[in-house]
Amino acid sequence: MKPSHVANAAVPLAIGGWLLLAGGVLSQLGDPSPLVPKEELILHARIAVGFMFAGITLIFGSAIASGACLSYAPKRAVFALLCGFAPMLVLFALALLQQHG
Repeated sequence: MKPSHVANAAVPLAIGGWLLLAGGVLSQLGDPSPLVPKEELILHARIAVGFMFAGITLIFGSAIASGACLSYAPKRAVFALLCGFAPMLVLFALALLQQHG
């Protein structure tokens, strides 16, 4: 596969990874109804963990693809890395500010 195609694929991988990761995390927010059976809650939690794992895998796959094509398409590779890791840095900074605020 051409390095330019790998660079082009890295950006959607990062964005898709964040969408899957956010969907998995957000689906676990809130308290379940007491009427929902425990087995259904466990199944829902396992599905959410699957989404989160798939999202993290896509984000790291995007980083690997970006590194592989860095010398051929540096602007797209850096953009893909920013798409993958800039939100992590922002979330980390917000968590630190909230802790000290």
